[in-house]
Amino acid sequence: MIYIFHGDNQVASRRAIPKGARHYDLAEITPEKLEQITAGNELFRMNQDVYLWAGKKLPAAQLKKFPGAQVQEFTVPKILWRFLSGRKLADLEATLKTEPIELVWYLLHRQASKKGETGLLKKMFAIELAVKSGKTGVPLRTHLELLLT
Repeated sequence: MIYIFHGDNQVASRRAIPKGARHYDLAEITPEKLEQITAGNELFRMNQDVYLWAGKKLPAAQLKKFPGAQVQEFTVPKILWRFLSGRKLADLEATLKTEPIELVWYLLHRQASKKGETGLLKKMFAIELAVKSGKTGVPLRTHLELLLT
């Protein structure tokens, strides 16, 4: 069986792939490689599941190329988009109840990059450097809360 996991919520879609299962990134797989994978299962009479992952929402036309595949789409919750558009602490708190801080941080960084917010990007870089190098004992969540105030 072929399973396809796709959507904007990359963290949730990656977590959905069973541990130890064969999985492939659709961005790196060619039609020939996919044919080899599926033909290998048929050749050796294996009933092995194949998991395909895409870090973005796939168009319906692309999904139709996999008839019979089990497709799951993982979307980013609306509260997270509301936080990103308004950057309010209340929305951040609601978002962090269901989503990991790393996803929120990544999406905020991506949004700041697209908007050209160099001041925010510099602050985020300094925070990330301090957290990852162990120069601060303050968790990333607290840094993000302070950054927004």
